Amino acid sequence: MTTNDDWPQVILNPDAGPRLIWENHVVLGAVQASLGLIGPNVRGIAVEAQKDRVTFHVALTQRSPQAEDDIEDMIFDFEALSWGEVPGGLTVDTVITVGDTGPEWTGYQWRRIFIAHS
Repeated sequence: MTTNDDWPQVILNPDAGPRLIWENHVVLGAVQASLGLIGPNVRGIAVEAQKDRVTFHVALTQRSPQAEDDIEDMIFDFEALSWGEVPGGLTVDTVITVGDTGPEWTGYQWRRIFIAHS
């Protein structure tokens, strides 16, 4: 803590820059947007944050109308939270797979915000 501030100071990796700040911002928005929308068919959610595109990778045990609606609502909520924050706009899309969240999953290499307990 600093002497003139009661808030903790976050010390970032020396290589951290705008990309890490952007990824952290996207992850926080994705977590907020997913609250209450992770149903029993969801195995995992990961977020891929690019400069002008955010992709939600969602792994399901099976596709269902409820899961599709929940994912659509999550994207809508994320877009509402992010509106106006990126000059020129932001594209948000999803990649939905049926299967496990192991290394073969499209979201495995990205920032995972939810993984179901086995």
